[in-house]
Amino acid sequence: MRPKFLTKLILVVLALAAGGVVRAQDRQVVYLRGQDGHGRAFDLQHTRGQVVALTFASRYTRDEADKVHNALLNHSADGDLVVVNVVDFMGIPGMFHGYARRKAAEHDQVGKIIHVVDEDGQLRRDFQVDPGKRVDIFVIDREGALRGRFTGAVQVDDAIRLVDQLRTSTAQLTR
Repeated sequence: MRPKFLTKLILVVLALAAGGVVRAQDRQVVYLRGQDGHGRAFDLQHTRGQVVALTFASRYTRDEADKVHNALLNHSADGDLVVVNVVDFMGIPGMFHGYARRKAAEHDQVGKIIHVVDEDGQLRRDFQVDPGKRVDIFVIDREGALRGRFTGAVQVDDAIRLVDQLRTSTAQLTR
């Protein structure tokens, strides 16, 4: 194997192991695997064919996350946008993680918003976000490519404009 190919292969394998953004043929494909609030396995690849708003929040940015999620969900029609919120457990003592998981799961809305938990901060590190200080919004197209990155409530309108462009796009993933 050529060293360049081997390097790309290793990057893709590492990204698939947890989550992250991998550059592939001039586009950044987003991979994320984790568990939802119910403890079930979650794989972002299962959202292919839909526009996704991937957000990162913690107990410290909960109010701003609520504003961002409400804006995204109020603007979407059923089935054309799914919000995946990664809930970082920073600052939550381990003995309360079960409670925090259940609270995250209570806010799931089938087909609209899914809460993925990040108990150890690995997803935060993989995506280079700081949910203790801000809510990051990644807009992902129907093919899983990163199309935009925005910060919190101040840029949620920009994120919504991009979501609208992607939703009305005729390019859809065939199943």
